[in-house]
Order: sequence, then structure tokens, then C-alpha cells
Amino acid sequence: MKKVLDLQRSLLLLTNCNGNTALHIAARLGHLDMTELLITTCAKEQEAAEKFLLLRKRNLEENTALHEAIRNNYYDIVKLLIWEDPELVSFTNNAGEYPLFLAVDQGFFKIAHYIIDTVPKCFYGGRNNMNVSHAAVIRYQTNFLRKIFDKFPKAILESDKNGWTPLHYAAYFGNTEVVKMFLENNISLAYKIDKEGISALHISAMRGSGGVMRALIIKCPNTCELLDNKGRTALHLAVEHGKKNAVKLLLQTLTFQDHINEQDKEGNTPLHVAAINDRFKISLMLTDDRRVEKLAVNKEGMSAADIIESRRKLSWSENKAFLSNWLSGERQLTNSLERVVGSHIQATKREPVVSKMGEDNNTEDPETDLDIRSMSNFQITAITIITTITFAAGLQLPGGFDTNGKAVLRDNDDFKEFLEYVSAAFVTSASAMFIHFCMALFPKYHSIEYATVLLLSILIEMSILFMVFAFGSGISAVLDENSTISESASNSFHIPVVPFLYFLISRMGFPYIPRARKLLGYM
Repeated sequence: MKKVLDLQRSLLLLTNCNGNTALHIAARLGHLDMTELLITTCAKEQEAAEKFLLLRKRNLEENTALHEAIRNNYYDIVKLLIWEDPELVSFTNNAGEYPLFLAVDQGFFKIAHYIIDTVPKCFYGGRNNMNVSHAAVIRYQTNFLRKIFDKFPKAILESDKNGWTPLHYAAYFGNTEVVKMFLENNISLAYKIDKEGISALHISAMRGSGGVMRALIIKCPNTCELLDNKGRTALHLAVEHGKKNAVKLLLQTLTFQDHINEQDKEGNTPLHVAAINDRFKISLMLTDDRRVEKLAVNKEGMSAADIIESRRKLSWSENKAFLSNWLSGERQLTNSLERVVGSHIQATKREPVVSKMGEDNNTEDPETDLDIRSMSNFQITAITIITTITFAAGLQLPGGFDTNGKAVLRDNDDFKEFLEYVSAAFVTSASAMFIHFCMALFPKYHSIEYATVLLLSILIEMSILFMVFAFGSGISAVLDENSTISESASNSFHIPVVPFLYFLISRMGFPYIPRARKLLGYM
């Protein structure tokens, strides 16, 4: 290199197709000796202008040799370049990145500390109107931020191209410690909003950062009143993004009480937002709160229940639980809500609704055309009758008793089958009665009422089936085996029982019932 430069000094400032000088390439590759040689070649006093021209030469991306050295984390070369020309820290590239910002953005804090400590006046801006404090927050450098507070006090107040201050980024990443540092330094940061009207509290609620939310609300309680450009509170965003802990925290915050039912510019309350975004668990959380206005309507005249009914993305049991929770929270039900509940039962008879994305929601249920509550009332009546009859039949046996109080037909096979079927009918009906009792005892589990009603229906069908079997066995037991009447009764009994038994077996999914096969001679 010495020989080349002695022969042709003009090569020192010559660039390649990317606009890079030899100094750019030496700094990028970390060649310290070569960098020193290129600089000292111009060290003579009469060539000082040429030295500064070389040091400040920019490539096509407007990067100086200092940018290249910082980007590749060559600390010694950075020291050399800044020592030769401290003004290099004031040069920016095409992206708007000053050397200090570039060092922090890349996470090279040894270089960043050197620049701050060495150059009294340095620039701290970066790309997209960010500055060094934005980059430090993103890099979770708490100690370096304290130095920025002292060196560049105005940096923490500046916004990037989206209107985000460093506090916005701290809230986004859930860095509670940094948020507290910002608020201790300048409390007005909590009230700064971006171009969409989003505050740090909005962002923390959207991200579900409970620690950041508490820090903001405790230090700046009036931030609860901030609305974005769409008129949304922090609760709206927490609900929209499904952050249950954030929703719970805001509902428990005293300063937020007046905003629980806040309507955005479309008239949607947080409960509407939960319905629109299919946040089922959050919907239940909101309807459990007595302060939530469950009948509020938006500008389209729709309540949250109307939205759920129109979208119908929840399963039937989830819809049932939601509406049940709804009804328990409203003691004086209006006609509009009665219409919603009624339309829910009717809607289940329709074909599956196709969502806006063109997907089948598959919320239909094979038994949703039944009125569940009426069916439940019928079931308890049927269970009571069957239990009573089977209990009495078990004590008043066909054929009577002998002088010792034993059943006369105790050795008869048909009589034994009669006792088995009567016992089975009694056990299944008693089990159904016990389930009904548990449903009344634990009303909070009514969200599974449909599944319970289906189970009860199966138990009742089994009880009826066992009673029919017991009837046939009882007739056969008290009549003579060669009796024409017995044979006719048995044949007439088998005809309707076969399809009924097949229906029950197919519904329950059992491959077979051995006793039924023996009785009917089926298969």
C-alpha cells in the first residue's frame, strides 16, 4: 500500500462502484494497521485538508468509514477515527442514522459510551425519526438510559414517524422499570399519544402488561380518560386483543369506573368488542360485572347479544352460558332481550351460517331444535313416574309369595329376567333423578345443561326400554311356556322393540347389548 500510494496518491480518494474508498473497506473489515496507514499518509500539515476529505468521504449509502466501523463493532478503529476527526459523529447516512444511534441500535454499548464520553456535542438521531433513547429502550439498556437522561434530556420527549415516544416502546415491551424511570423524569410522557391517538396505557393494555398498567395508573390516573382516534379506551383494546388480566385490572381500577361502558365512535362498548372479536371468556367476565350495561346498543342498533347471534361463531354451549350469565345479571329483563333469547332457539333450527371469511362455523347441534327448559321439565316428570313404578314392581312380584315370604317363581328363568330388567330400570331412573338434583344444587354449571339434558334423555330411554323388557319377561313368567297367549304376546312384544333397541344402541355408540340379543333372538 505504501508503494502504491507513493506512486499514485490520487488512488487514496478513488472509489469503487459502491462509492467506497480504501478507508471504507479497511474500516469495514477491521484492518486497524491499514486504517492507520491510510490516515497517516495524509498526516502532513500541508495535506490536512486531504485527510479530512478522506475521513468524511461517503459511499452511495452516505456512510462514512466511521459508520462502517461501528456497524461491524470494531472499537479500536472507531476510537482512531473519532480521535482524528470528532466531527464524524455529526454525519448521517441515507437512513438518517448518526453514529451514536447506530451503535446503540446495533447493541454495541462500549462504542456508544465512548462516543458520549469523548465528544461533548454529538447528534443522537436515527432512522424513521427515532433517536438513541428509542433504541436503548428496545435494547433493554436501563443504565444507558440514565446517561441519556442526563446527556440528552429532550430525547425522551421526541416521537418517531408513527408518533411513538420511548415510553410507548417501553410499554410495548412490558419494561416496568423503564416506564417508572420515564415517569419519574417527566410525568407528561404518559399523556403523549401517537398519530392514531394511542397512549402508553393503550399499548400496555393491548399487550397485557399488568406491571406497566399499574405504574401508569398509579402515577398518572387521568390516563384512564385518554381515547384514541376511534374513541376507544384502554379497555376496548384489552378486550379486542383478548388480554384477560388487563381487562380484570381495569375493571378493578377505581379511576376507570366511569369508562367501563364507554362507547367508541361506532357506539361499541367493550362488551360489543368482546362479541365482535369472539372473546367468549372475556364476555363472561364482563357480563359478571353488574356495572356493565348489557343492553347497550351501538350506532347500528345492535346489542352485544345481537352481534353474537348474527355471527354465531360460539358453540351452542358457549352461547348458552353467555346468555345465561346475561340473564342472571339483569333482574328486570326488557322485551328486546327476550327477543334475543327466543331468536337464539329459533336460529339453531337454521342451516349453519357461513362466516365472512367463507368458512362454515359448524355451531349447529343435532338437538338444538328442542326447547331445553321444557324438555328438562318433562324429564323430571318421566323420571319420577318410572322410579315410582319400578320401585313398586320390585316389591309386588308376579306370582306372589309363599308361606315363607319367598317369591313363588324364584326358580323361573323369565322371573329372574324380570327382576334384572326392573332393577336396571330403577337404577337408570334413579341415576337420572340424582343428576337432576345436582343440576339444581350447582346452578353455576348450567353452561353444560345441553350435554346434561342429552345424557338424561339417554338414561330415560334406557329406563323405558328396561321396563318394556321387564313387562315381556313378567308376562312369560306367569303364563305356561306352551301357552298360545304367551307366545303371541312375546312375538308382538319383539316387533316394536327391535327398531327401538337399534335406535338406542346406535345413539349410544354401543356395538351390542348381550342381554337384549338373548331376549330378542336378534343377530
